Amino acid sequence: MMTSVDGKITGPFLETEAASNVNEEYERTNEIYNPQAWLCGRVTTDENFTFYRIPDLDDNAPMVPDGDYVAIDDADMYYISVDASGKIGWTSNTLHYADRPVAHIVEVLTEGV
Repeated sequence: MMTSVDGKITGPFLETEAASNVNEEYERTNEIYNPQAWLCGRVTTDENFTFYRIPDLDDNAPMVPDGDYVAIDDADMYYISVDASGKIGWTSNTLHYADRPVAHIVEVLTEGV
């Protein structure tokens, strides 16, 4: 994760040359490790992928049973989205980002959601 000196994870600092160099190193490291998943929190997800869409919830949908559930258990890539408040408005169960493989979205929610 790239952060500013004051601990911010987003903002104008991301447009600087210094941040560009760090981003290149981040992507180089990603290519070396060739991970099967990557994780972001709600703010990063909203700012970069869902653009603050509000979830379109079906009030008549059946309750989801307790426990873990991953719809696709053999995907080439997973995007883990930590959303403790249930605010992310996905429109798809996959994420396309840069030159990375298409990622199956796994949304981590709290019991309160």
